[in-house]
Amino acid sequence: MGTFIPYNDGLHRAAFFKLTVEFLQWYAEQVFTWHQIDVEALTDQTVEDYAEQVLDDFTGIDPTQGILYVIRVDGKIVGMGALKQREAGVGEIKRMFIRPAYRGRGYGKALLEQLIGFAHIVGYTRLRLETADFSTTAHRLYRSAGFTRIDEYPGVETPEWYRPYCLYMEKHLHPM
Repeated sequence: MGTFIPYNDGLHRAAFFKLTVEFLQWYAEQVFTWHQIDVEALTDQTVEDYAEQVLDDFTGIDPTQGILYVIRVDGKIVGMGALKQREAGVGEIKRMFIRPAYRGRGYGKALLEQLIGFAHIVGYTRLRLETADFSTTAHRLYRSAGFTRIDEYPGVETPEWYRPYCLYMEKHLHPM
């Protein structure tokens, strides 16, 4: 099994940036495949530029309100996932991504469990997330963990032009 490591800027920044770019490239490819939308042409921004733009938002998560994990397997960073505060009492799951070669091994489920566990520690009563319509395996994972569909919520990262293709989900947390 992989090791879930809290992000350390001095150790993980380059690997996290590379993984973020890989995630965004994969995402853009899926958007084109599913919806024939060329994200870079539409936004006039490369995935690398966007990754750089949002990097500090993820790497600077306040550890009293959330966490960013990287997953290491055999010395390689193969996945990531974050928990951020959305509003008082509400956390948001972000950037859950496992490299394709490492999918199907339970890393996504274990990562989600880690993030939910951390949400309990910091006292969140609800968790939210947004996910693309094409992430059907992730949808099953989230539903199996107790997430249900909700309407779009304030502050989502996805640009307005892509929101019709997103699912928004929420899980109510009970004290442990």
